[in-house]
Amino acid sequence: DIWRTVRRGNGQPWEAAEPESAINSAFVERRPSLSDDGLTMFFDSDRPGGSGLLDLYMTTRMRK
Repeated sequence: DIWRTVRRGNGQPWEAAEPESAINSAFVERRPSLSDDGLTMFFDSDRPGGSGLLDLYMTTRMRK
């Protein structure tokens, strides 16, 4: 599964990590990689509907 956390500013500790429910499935998600602009994430998954054992997926988010 893919988890997320938020970095606080001014040397404060990171927030507690939480699973990313909008991306995770009951199957394996792994090896997340972000685009240079941080708006697109690529990851591998073995969820149904793919072409093989592990397939490449991507998700995007809006710019804040």
